[in-house]
Amino acid sequence: MASFRPTVSFSFKAESAVSKNTIVKLGVEDGACEPALAGEGFGVAMCDADLGSFVEVAMIGGGAKVLTGAAVSKGDEIAADADGKAVPAIAGDIVIGLALDGAPNADIAISIERTFYVKA
Repeated sequence: MASFRPTVSFSFKAESAVSKNTIVKLGVEDGACEPALAGEGFGVAMCDADLGSFVEVAMIGGGAKVLTGAAVSKGDEIAADADGKAVPAIAGDIVIGLALDGAPNADIAISIERTFYVKA
């Protein structure tokens, strides 16, 4: 498995429980985040966080480990599924990273290079 070194991370207040290595989206409040829904996301939670506590989020420009929600191939553009897990992006999804590893099924931690754009 590829190694990574997160270079940019910020703390956000969790608007609901967040699990380590899952994709998060911006919350309703400023400075907050919550688990991403399908096709959303801006970063990867680096730790578990309960409602109201703070979570460190790996941002664009670094790497992160993320749990898969389905099979992923090395080089896939990564988006969030409904559980905030990494799946191959489809048109219209927000791409949050590029898979540096592959996984044959769900619930496997893979390395990603962080990015952020909408897949055409």
